[in-house]
Amino acid sequence: ISRLCILCHPVLVVFYGIYAKESFGASDRQIAHLVVVFALTQGLVRPLVGPWGERWGHAKVMAGGYAALLAGIAAVYFAASFNAFYVAAAMAGAFFSVFIVSHVNWLMAASPSEDTTLYLSVPAVVLLPFAVTAPLLVGWLIERFSYRPVLAGCAALVLLGALILAGKVKDAP
Repeated sequence: ISRLCILCHPVLVVFYGIYAKESFGASDRQIAHLVVVFALTQGLVRPLVGPWGERWGHAKVMAGGYAALLAGIAAVYFAASFNAFYVAAAMAGAFFSVFIVSHVNWLMAASPSEDTTLYLSVPAVVLLPFAVTAPLLVGWLIERFSYRPVLAGCAALVLLGALILAGKVKDAP
């Protein structure tokens, strides 16, 4: 359920560029820079996530990733200039690094060794219909209600996911 709550955000990141162009007159080059910031942040954060997970536990590190995700959404929601989108791109990159490393490590630690592949693949298969339809739904919601209400809705879903994560998910012994 926690993973389901974050499905809107990766899709929304794609719409950040369009929103920046429509609302702040961002150039194509500026939008490309967002992708660079997103990728660089992933490259810088990813090597740190494993040691953080070993030190504090991957569930706590994943909760930190959700906080980064919320910070990025808030940056775009309250944006007064295009520069806020750089913050959002960095926060999205940090989140994806945390999610990829800590989520996989947590699943591997939580699953019996003979079932690790099953534990890693089932969530992806179960969430596939949502992941496939999320871009269509988010795009439709943006057309219907505009960006800010959709950002607020995504923030609420991410917060719900973080609360579920913090309250229910424990690190494997």
